Amino acid sequence: MDLSSLEEPFTEEEVLSAIKELPVDRALGPDGFTGAFYKANWSFIKADVLAALNDFHAGYGRGFDKLNNGLIVLLPKKQMAAEPGDFRAIATIHSFGKLVTKSPRAEASFGHAPPGRQ
Repeated sequence: MDLSSLEEPFTEEEVLSAIKELPVDRALGPDGFTGAFYKANWSFIKADVLAALNDFHAGYGRGFDKLNNGLIVLLPKKQMAAEPGDFRAIATIHSFGKLVTKSPRAEASFGHAPPGRQ
């Protein structure tokens, strides 16, 4: 398998492709950004997002360790949930990580995650 494309910087086209794949109706991650935010504001944020992704890719990132966490949130399965079994857990991750993993080259290199899994 040729993985040489993983060495190239991110392009605007591939990041926009990843953004188009982000669902707009999902829970916020620890960073507070959703797919709807990226889609609505892409023209304003694209230079900063591309710079951050390429700094991360090149290994220049100070503070990227803060992106290596997530939140586990308990959602009630029914009204008046009171017992542990009345909840289901979801894990939310930073939207930045989703942009990296949803890029066309990452999906082509590593395949798609099974449905319902991340």
